[in-house]
Amino acid sequence: PLPPAYALVATDLDGTLLRRDDTVSPRTRAALGLAAAAGARHLVVTGRPVPGVRALLAALDYRGLAVCGQGTQLYDAGAGRIVRTAALDRELADAALGKIEAQVGQVFAAVDQDGPAGRTLTEPGYLMPHPSLPAH
Repeated sequence: PLPPAYALVATDLDGTLLRRDDTVSPRTRAALGLAAAAGARHLVVTGRPVPGVRALLAALDYRGLAVCGQGTQLYDAGAGRIVRTAALDRELADAALGKIEAQVGQVFAAVDQDGPAGRTLTEPGYLMPHPSLPAH
């Protein structure tokens, strides 16, 4: 037998898999079902951190791996655990932000705390790209 044309289908969440109200259209569900029936695996890739996608993936009955937090977290949705995480050194991040601000002016930043319960922290002036994402 021939291998499937596509062994892996990777999708972003916001503006790709999800509509603005965080739902998946029937057409998209059907397309994912056809891909799965043809033998392809689905991989979610998102800038959202794990705490911002855990309930959403559960509601979608997604049980695979998800690359989250701008690529810093690998989440196993089926097991409900973070498999791998990478954190940016605070001093390095502060130095980088300072250099950017020296070139372009004031920057409003947000950071995601590490860990499965990490919160998204924003400073005044930062505009969340998606209103349903929790921020502090």
